[in-house]
Amino acid sequence: MIIQFIKHYRYIFTIISIFLCTSLHAKNIKLSPEEINKENVYSYTVHQLEKAYAIIQELKKQGKMEEYELFQLEGDYYFNRGNYIRALLCYKHILHTPEAEHNNEIKMDTYYRLIPCYKELGSYMLMNYYADRLLAISKEKQDVKMEATAIFSKGEIQHAYGKKQKAYALMQEAIDKLRQKGLALSYDLGYYFYITMAEYQQKDKLAVQGLHTLDTIMALFGNTVYPNGTGMNVLTVRRLKDIYAHRTVLNYMKGNAEASEMWYQKFCNTGNDSTYNYECIKPYLVEKAHYADIERFAKARKAYLISINDTVSTNYADIYDMLAMACLHKGKYKEAIQYLKRVNEIHRNKSNMERKIVMKELVAIDSLQLQKLHTKRLQVYGTNGIIGVVVLLLVCVGCYFCYTYRMRRIMKKKNAAMAATIDDLLHCKKKYKEQLEATDKEVEENIVHEDKNKELYKKMKAWLSQESVFTRSELNREEILKRFNIPKNTFSSLFIQYEGMTYIQFVATLRLEFAVRMLRRHPEYSIDYIANRSGISVPSFYRLFSQKYGMTPAEYRENTSKDAKDL
Repeated sequence: MIIQFIKHYRYIFTIISIFLCTSLHAKNIKLSPEEINKENVYSYTVHQLEKAYAIIQELKKQGKMEEYELFQLEGDYYFNRGNYIRALLCYKHILHTPEAEHNNEIKMDTYYRLIPCYKELGSYMLMNYYADRLLAISKEKQDVKMEATAIFSKGEIQHAYGKKQKAYALMQEAIDKLRQKGLALSYDLGYYFYITMAEYQQKDKLAVQGLHTLDTIMALFGNTVYPNGTGMNVLTVRRLKDIYAHRTVLNYMKGNAEASEMWYQKFCNTGNDSTYNYECIKPYLVEKAHYADIERFAKARKAYLISINDTVSTNYADIYDMLAMACLHKGKYKEAIQYLKRVNEIHRNKSNMERKIVMKELVAIDSLQLQKLHTKRLQVYGTNGIIGVVVLLLVCVGCYFCYTYRMRRIMKKKNAAMAATIDDLLHCKKKYKEQLEATDKEVEENIVHEDKNKELYKKMKAWLSQESVFTRSELNREEILKRFNIPKNTFSSLFIQYEGMTYIQFVATLRLEFAVRMLRRHPEYSIDYIANRSGISVPSFYRLFSQKYGMTPAEYRENTSKDAKDL
């Protein structure tokens, strides 16, 4: 029973034992005060893991850093080592610290780190959840770098779901957004976007597009230096090695064997980095049957991991897979089977751990959603309670009025019974009174209606009589109806009632009177100008003027000028 328990949870015991061993080992490392800073954690993570971990422990003891910064530093340490599960736990702790509770900047930075963790663990649903949250906060904060990261991550998720066209569109959108603000915003992020897209294009066998992406990387970053004064080129030896590896594979896919071999030689001659992961060049090595190189690269990588005491089993999966291929080629089938068993065991343990983490995350997310729903439900219950009280009060008031009305009816009936002897007289009196009230009401309504119409007409006439209004040629009935809210059937009757003419005649009279004043006061103006200034077309002006005054405008002007001379 105990053996089965240990066998079932061996992966967890391995992690705990590694943690304890590393902690014990870290205590024996001596550090100078100058070495104890978070920058050295990142630099020592590559070659001196124990020293990097010891610095983290010293920083914790000093207590000079915020709690969330320590979790962030430790999470980055585990992530760079490839221990994504431990990194994930550290990043999740940040979200529960007091500093992150009301600080969107810290939350955004944590989501930025959680997304690649879930990507490496293959949990695309949770990766999408945090990508959505990062996108929402980054848009609110107008942080282009974080917004581009969220969009690119959603592209990677779409690619994982098989929606490749949409995936590449989102990746390109993220790149365009970053380039619009300038790649200097983050050279490392820009390079990551391009090289990751090239990796996906290599997986999808899009050789032409992949080579174009690599050409773009060289054009943008080939001679670019970090602006921090170090003089370091953006394309480090490690990154050049990545580019050469992808060029090798993509040229081979394209059918250009000579070019692929040339780039492979450049790959082999560039740097001697034992920390390099040869996964991206593996397709070419397998296709060309370079099993000696496969074995050499795998053993070098394994020796490096052993030298830095890196016992995280997931780092060995690719190494054992490459060694298994080399053994199969040499005919060492037993050794190949042993390596494949180790690979299978690593993946199985990793999958079990991933499932547990994903389930915990889903439970946590569901709990948060349920808590929000519970809060909303309480709010709804409170609102419904208030509405219920108001409705109850209204019902009570209604019942009171109904009761009062009923009692009054009863009293009326009793009074009617007591006055039965004069019922006919009361009936006649009531009838005459109702008729009188109806007549008075009708008269009153007519008077009120008449007063309203008269007041409305006064306002309308005053507005129409303004020179700036009636001289507008575009003045029409609909504008007046809309302005004064007058029914169409009432509009015409108002002019006939108060002016004895139609609306058109009234406006024409105002315009002609205005034209007459213009003819008298401004002999220098032409008749056509005066017609247009009055708001009447020239032909209509001559016709209307002749009809009203019995002479043409020119004759009127001439007579007026003669009268003026006589005076």
